[in-house]
Amino acid sequence: MSRWYVDPVHRPFSPPPLGSLAIEFILERSGRLSEPLIGRSLVPLVEGRADRVYGPNEAIGYEFGENAALFQGDYKIVLNRDPVGDGDWHLYDIEKDPRETTDLAAALPHRLHQMLSNHHEYARLNGVLLVPKSFDAQRQVAINGLRARGPHAAHWSSIDHDLASLLFVWSAAKVLI
Repeated sequence: MSRWYVDPVHRPFSPPPLGSLAIEFILERSGRLSEPLIGRSLVPLVEGRADRVYGPNEAIGYEFGENAALFQGDYKIVLNRDPVGDGDWHLYDIEKDPRETTDLAAALPHRLHQMLSNHHEYARLNGVLLVPKSFDAQRQVAINGLRARGPHAAHWSSIDHDLASLLFVWSAAKVLI
């Protein structure tokens, strides 16, 4: 299994044919060491030596911001939060339904639960901090911005959500004016 890394611009990429040593050298020279990502090289797939990177029973997960997914064989479970999704896990057969238009969670509850269990194991093994369902990204951005602006940081954690949103919009508008 090769290690994947994030480049200095935070875009994931797989190891080149020379392997991960070249990437480690680039990261060390840039002064920005990154947390290694798990994964396998795509070279055998690109060169036509393999049909798949993972077998039908192997799972690979990822998370981005507040969203998460796990792939296993032809299936994918995905959780997207507002404003893109509803915050619930959905199950898709990405081989038959690559546009992910038919949620199979109700039709295949056993598969959904098995893949959720695999995602929890992936999260445990990789130190993933799961985002609580009650998390409000807009509120947190507002609080973080306000904390950075003033000496009364301790008071911002209890600020009302609507006020935080209003202050965030006002602060953003000041920058644009």
